[in-house]
Amino acid sequence: MFDQKFVADVMDASVVPLKAGMGLTQAVSHLVESRYPGLPVVNDENVVVGFLSEHDCLRYLISSSYYVDERVQVGDVMFRQALTASPKETALNLAERMEGGKPKIYPVVEGGKYLGVVSRKHVMRALRDALTHSKALV
Repeated sequence: MFDQKFVADVMDASVVPLKAGMGLTQAVSHLVESRYPGLPVVNDENVVVGFLSEHDCLRYLISSSYYVDERVQVGDVMFRQALTASPKETALNLAERMEGGKPKIYPVVEGGKYLGVVSRKHVMRALRDALTHSKALV
């Protein structure tokens, strides 16, 4: 059934997070290459300290087209209260939290440490597969 898949089963552990001291230009390049709408920001102990989304970057990108300021860092722009998911949380439970509209991607954290990310697409795929599997059993 739906609750048999856990976040740990569907998350992407290969996503490299951003650092607060990283320049925004470098972070935007990393964000674009990641194909995610946002990425977690971690400190040197691999603890999530924020989240940087495409939306957060737009104002700075627009203004920098006229005046490039390399002093702007991820820590200046990021959202500081990142919502997180546990690897032990069910995909169904996370889907219910995502239903409200935000966010579309969650950092996955265990024991305070960053493990990866889980997106709506990951959760939708898990729920679709569970639904397909349950229909096949009927």
